[in-house]
Amino acid sequence: MDQSFPLRVLVLDDDVAMCDLLRFNIESRFPSALVECRNKPDPTGDFDVYLLDNDFEGKREIGRLIQLIRSRRPQALVVAFSAVLDAPTLKTLLNQGCDAACDKTVPTDLVTAMNVIERFRQTQSQRGKPGFVQTINSLADLLRQWNRRMTLNQEVAAHSVLGR
Repeated sequence: MDQSFPLRVLVLDDDVAMCDLLRFNIESRFPSALVECRNKPDPTGDFDVYLLDNDFEGKREIGRLIQLIRSRRPQALVVAFSAVLDAPTLKTLLNQGCDAACDKTVPTDLVTAMNVIERFRQTQSQRGKPGFVQTINSLADLLRQWNRRMTLNQEVAAHSVLGR
């Protein structure tokens, strides 16, 4: 992204502490970023990046949120950053056009989220240059890794239940 135009980021999470943590990490990594945090599932506005929680006061909102974002901002980066990333949720994320999924209960996933934003920022500044497709493919790889992780978790859970 051209440095004269700061990265505009919206964080949607009903956990105020998580919003503060994400804001701190984004502003530390991208000092010129304009970060807005909301504790309600309201994605209105023009942002380049959306970090979305799935669960708002017990209601799963991520599918609806991504639909709203994609209808208005199809080129935006959408990252699910949630503790609720089970297999049905990941299927919804893929079907709605989410770019990446990170588990907020896995500390290294915060770094992964920041790296995804960095790659997106770089692709925005290099639109049409070689490497854009490679970056998009790397985002798809992140979602494939999540699918593998979910499959492994389900297998471990099945073995635990069966007492193996």
